[in-house]
Amino acid sequence: GLLGGADHEGHEGEGESRAGEPTAEGAAMRKPQTRSQKKERMWGKRLLTGILVLGWMFLIGSFSAQNGGESGNLSAKAADKVVLVEEWVKGKPYPEAERWRKIRNMQFPLRKLAHMTEYACLALLLTGHLRTYPGLRRGPFGRLLALAFGLAALYAATDEFHQLFVPGRSGQLKDVCIDGAGALLGVLFCHVAAAVTGKRKALSAGDGIGISTEEDKKHQEF
Repeated sequence: GLLGGADHEGHEGEGESRAGEPTAEGAAMRKPQTRSQKKERMWGKRLLTGILVLGWMFLIGSFSAQNGGESGNLSAKAADKVVLVEEWVKGKPYPEAERWRKIRNMQFPLRKLAHMTEYACLALLLTGHLRTYPGLRRGPFGRLLALAFGLAALYAATDEFHQLFVPGRSGQLKDVCIDGAGALLGVLFCHVAAAVTGKRKALSAGDGIGISTEEDKKHQEF
């Protein structure tokens, strides 16, 4: 009777009643965020990601503001580091003439690879920032990615235009295409990451709680 009831209550989970229903204390512990709290959190994310986007754009612009000599020296230093790694792997240095030939040949592809990487990162940051806007977040994920790609490609075009006024530099359409290819790789990475994360969460749900529709899968955090 009473002793048995006392023992049963002693083993009940914290915050639950005898019937297994949450008590007032347990419900308070699991109280969901209020609308204002969610809004404040979203504004915080929007501010942070916005600062990151603008900071990265400023970094890209600062590289583009370097004159031809400064840009060439930077790419030459990067090529020299690559050659040093090759020499370390081989276990012996290249002859001086061959070494300089390798450095010269590497500078162009290294510059273009750096540009693609810059714009891939910009597309990633733009995607994260755009997801803080409810209208875009609730819509098709592909539309959000297309907007991120378009903004990154637009900035690439303005950056090439800016280089027309930098001594020793030039703005070329092919460079806009190379930058755009980097941005495309960035949004493709976001798409694959979101798809993989969505499938993993769907599998972990098991009982149907969590991702329930294809539309929901598109809106998971990546």
